[in-house]
Amino acid sequence: MPAFSIGDLSRHLILRHEVTRAKMELTTLVEEVASERKSDVARALRGEVSELSSLEASTANLSSWARTASLQATRLAAQQRALGSMDQMANELWAKLTLSEPATPQSQKKIIADDSVVTLDRMLAQLNSLSGGESLFSGGQTDQSAVSDGAALLSNLRSAVSGLASASDIHDAVVSWFSQPGGYDSVTYAGGVPRPGLRIGEYESTRASVTALAPEIREVLAGVALAALAADYLTPQDQEVGASLINMGADRLLDGSSERISLMARVGVDEHHIAKVLSRNNAELAALTLRRREVLGINGYEAASALQGVQKRLELLYTMTARLSELSLVGALR
Repeated sequence: MPAFSIGDLSRHLILRHEVTRAKMELTTLVEEVASERKSDVARALRGEVSELSSLEASTANLSSWARTASLQATRLAAQQRALGSMDQMANELWAKLTLSEPATPQSQKKIIADDSVVTLDRMLAQLNSLSGGESLFSGGQTDQSAVSDGAALLSNLRSAVSGLASASDIHDAVVSWFSQPGGYDSVTYAGGVPRPGLRIGEYESTRASVTALAPEIREVLAGVALAALAADYLTPQDQEVGASLINMGADRLLDGSSERISLMARVGVDEHHIAKVLSRNNAELAALTLRRREVLGINGYEAASALQGVQKRLELLYTMTARLSELSLVGALR
């Protein structure tokens, strides 16, 4: 084993210190080249971090608004599909109801009324649709169904028309039950108040959500329910009442068609608004991201040159250490 003097040991310790420092510089430069950003941002910016802080805050806000807008766009698209399905069901049922004429056999009218019962249940199922695990039409109470099923609705509706004999009285009672407080809104609707608008931009927000309490939705349900109740009156003694209820249901579905289209148009306008805001937010976010990279980024040529310089310095230090210790470079690297 070679003997060292005090001077040799001092030089050896100095070389070890320089090797350690060079390794640290090498690690830092490698990380910067790989990540394409400065490792010590505050030092690189000489403490002038106000622009970076502003960029970070704006980026965080835009990212949050973009996520909210994307979720709302998905939710509105699901609502639009549900409303479109309900409108299609209403149109198909109306076409069947109009086939009921005075000369139509009672058995055929009974089939039409029973089909109305099925359609009512399917419409209510659409109102209970989910998006991302949340109920679409239950307002702020997204953790529960918006409405009860068709059987429960018709049971409550039968209680409301109990004792009424004429088709006009039954019609008025059904319309009142759907439109006035204490009926549909109390015993069928299980949601909450509409969800308030959400902020999706610096000066942009969404509108309050559509719920199953919307007048357009109540109207189409009332028309289908009238035709569904006809099944209870298609008996020899009440067949005229049953036939009239089928016709009244068809009339309400036809009269409410423009309202259904208006509701879908409103949702479509909201979708378009969110799409525009989302596009603008994404463009601003891209610009901020580019500027942030410029602030945090490194000069590739300078970083590569510095990396090469540190590598050469480290090789020289290993050579000096090997000569001092009478070891090879391979031995020093072990």
